[in-house]
Amino acid sequence: MAEQETDRAIIIDDEESVCETLELFLSNMGFFEEIVISMDGNEALKKLTNQNYSIVLLDLNMPGINGFEVIDKLKAEHKADDTFIQRVIIVSGGLGIDNIEKAKSLGVKHFLAKPFDQREFRSKVQKIYTIIKARMA
Repeated sequence: MAEQETDRAIIIDDEESVCETLELFLSNMGFFEEIVISMDGNEALKKLTNQNYSIVLLDLNMPGINGFEVIDKLKAEHKADDTFIQRVIIVSGGLGIDNIEKAKSLGVKHFLAKPFDQREFRSKVQKIYTIIKARMA
């Protein structure tokens, strides 16, 4: 029998207040045994390499490695699992049409524009979480 995978979420955003809010929203949902915060793209990539995450909440505009570079590296690392990128939710204040189109071209399908409310956030995460759990079953 396969070992049950721990449900983890990772928040990748350089704004501490956003990380705290997202962590609170995820905690309130009760789906995740572990919620990891990374305020830096390089640090996030290390964490993403060492653990599996059910949900990846990713800001686009960060110093150093930006969200698009994180997506590129994730895609390269998970070539065998083309559904992995569907776990990514772009959470950004810079969601202009150009950024959305670029993210979609990389395979991202889920977006939340800052500011957003808890109901909108919960609905998006629950939808993705349900799809991912169904695929793992």
